[in-house]
Amino acid sequence: YTQIKTAHLIISIILLLHYFIVNCCHCTEIPKPTVTIKPAQHVFRGETVTLRCDMYSEGVTSGHSSWYKDGSFSVFSDHQEHTLRSVTESDAGEYTCYGLKGSDWSEVSDAVTLRVSGDNLSDNCKSSKRCAKRNLNHPSNLADVVE
Repeated sequence: YTQIKTAHLIISIILLLHYFIVNCCHCTEIPKPTVTIKPAQHVFRGETVTLRCDMYSEGVTSGHSSWYKDGSFSVFSDHQEHTLRSVTESDAGEYTCYGLKGSDWSEVSDAVTLRVSGDNLSDNCKSSKRCAKRNLNHPSNLADVVE
């Protein structure tokens, strides 16, 4: 009889623990943040780039983030937005972030790659009839124009 009561108590404790673990983890799950790069993921040297880490929870975005570059464990910024002024090729790389909600950290965001090219006019402009025409804020909108 004592063994049955003990087994029943153990099962009850396990069920209660399971209930609290499942429900607490579900209630406090922190959404995975999303990284955006403005004006574009491919920019030219000298431009200004803004990185943004958004973690949406109940329609609200978090303002606390930690930024990482190229898989490094060194935090280079703890703001939701980070601005890189006069970018160079050394700013190119993969950027990720974590979001903070209360005292809980989210999982890491998916990596977003920033590419930085040399000049904002192609080398062809100097030596041929073909020239790259570019929207100043969006180098991904490059188009060849024949004179």
